[in-house]
Amino acid sequence: MVGCLLMLACGRTVVDELPPAGGGSGGSTATAGGSGGSGPTRCVPGRVEACACLGQAAMGVQTCNSAGIFGTCQCPATTCQPGETFACACPNGSAGTRACGSMVCTGCTPTSGLDASTPGPDGGAGRADGGVVLYAGTDTLVDLFPVSGGLIVVRSTTLQLLDVNGAEVTRVDSPREITSAAFDGTLLGVADRAMLTVYDTALTSLRSTNLIDVCASSVAVSGSRFVCGPDYDWDRIFSTFDMTTGMQLRRGPNKYTYNGVPMRRVPGTDDFVTVTTSLSPSDFHLYRVAADSSVAFMGESPYHGDFAASMVFAFDRTPATRLINQQGVILRIYDTNCMPSTNGQGCFIRDGNLGTLPNQKSFLAMTETGDGTIYGIVDRGSGSFFDAACKMGCDVQRIDFDARVVRGQVSWAAEVARIVAAKYDPYRQQLVVGYLRPGASHNTFNGFQIVGFRP
Repeated sequence: MVGCLLMLACGRTVVDELPPAGGGSGGSTATAGGSGGSGPTRCVPGRVEACACLGQAAMGVQTCNSAGIFGTCQCPATTCQPGETFACACPNGSAGTRACGSMVCTGCTPTSGLDASTPGPDGGAGRADGGVVLYAGTDTLVDLFPVSGGLIVVRSTTLQLLDVNGAEVTRVDSPREITSAAFDGTLLGVADRAMLTVYDTALTSLRSTNLIDVCASSVAVSGSRFVCGPDYDWDRIFSTFDMTTGMQLRRGPNKYTYNGVPMRRVPGTDDFVTVTTSLSPSDFHLYRVAADSSVAFMGESPYHGDFAASMVFAFDRTPATRLINQQGVILRIYDTNCMPSTNGQGCFIRDGNLGTLPNQKSFLAMTETGDGTIYGIVDRGSGSFFDAACKMGCDVQRIDFDARVVRGQVSWAAEVARIVAAKYDPYRQQLVVGYLRPGASHNTFNGFQIVGFRP
């Protein structure tokens, strides 16, 4: 068992939430909605995981007890000296080395994509086909946000701050399921099924407030305002909160039906886009958050099925004036008649095509850098409807919007059930992708993985 766990632990690619050796403090733990503080990492009783044995050559194992806390790392009797290294197996099958007392297998050889002479964020460990595996977990990924010190990961049960190597710095366990999160670059609003809690970039809990609705989606707009979108699409009422005080600023007054549930902010504006994902045909819908924090419907795409409308899209730059959909169709967001008084007929007007997609292909995920560069992932496969995406390979592309050309591309091989988040990390100049892995049957999931790319 130890040998198997050792292989999984190499490069931090598969083993989830590896705690510090011997039950040490390795990071801070708190409860969502509370004031933070230190404490043990919670786990599933009976779960066995690998752990590092300081001063020893081999890895150990630790078991989660009935209280949900990992016990002492059980280590073999053999010892090693600081600075001594040992052979280990990398996730892609190549050979690496592990330092005495370390859990990370370094020196792994990439199979494709990134050049071996270009170290990834983890110094070369944990490489995957085309990218660098930053983290993996066993529950559901909700969202992720690059920050100067690393990456904030929002999971259905937990918040985590990871450093640039994918190591956990801070952990905040939630007493309730987390449903949505929004980040304005300084404050992070996290909604669970009962409360909105605001954190800083170190995941220190600042304040909490009760919610009226469960926030299925959310956006952060200017003035550190958090807009909650309820988990229903009939007489939907948006609520706006001040993240600096925790106070609710406005609820309603308008109600909206069949305009979609997921939300995404238009960069550089106080507008956001929703998409009707459960109806056919689907449309893009535009909303604006006013100075008084009320939310008003501006308009929708007038084509009703002429092109794909989904949550896979990107914007041209910041502030954005154009939206590019998953088929590469370019839509001018604001026309002269894009306003509430025109009955919604002047928004999302056709304005050309990106032109970089092969025939019959669509983007699997998209995002933007804000300066005219778009990142897109294109699935090269043409297998069964039930096959996981990227099973036969995907192309991760860096696209020049103005020139309409692909400037960089790497290949990525994975089995992807659904991409949850694709974000540009300006601090490390990479694309960060978080996706759910396929489960045993259709539309089920087996944890998540986060990968970084530099096409």
